[in-house]
Amino acid sequence: MNTSDPETDFELNENEFSLTESQKDRISEAREEYKNSAFLTEDKANRDIEEILKMEI
Repeated sequence: MNTSDPETDFELNENEFSLTESQKDRISEAREEYKNSAFLTEDKANRDIEEILKMEI
C-alpha cells in the first residue's frame, strides 16, 4: 500500500499555485519569447559559456 504524503509528493499534489502579478507578467513575457524563438539552445548556451570562460583567463 502506497501512502505517499500529498503535501510532499508533487505528482499527488493537485493544489493551485498563487502567483503575484509580477510573476504572472514574467510568465507571459517568457511565453512570448518562446513563441518568437527568443531563447538559447543548450548547445548555443554552452558555446557562449565557453567563450566567456576563455575571455576570463
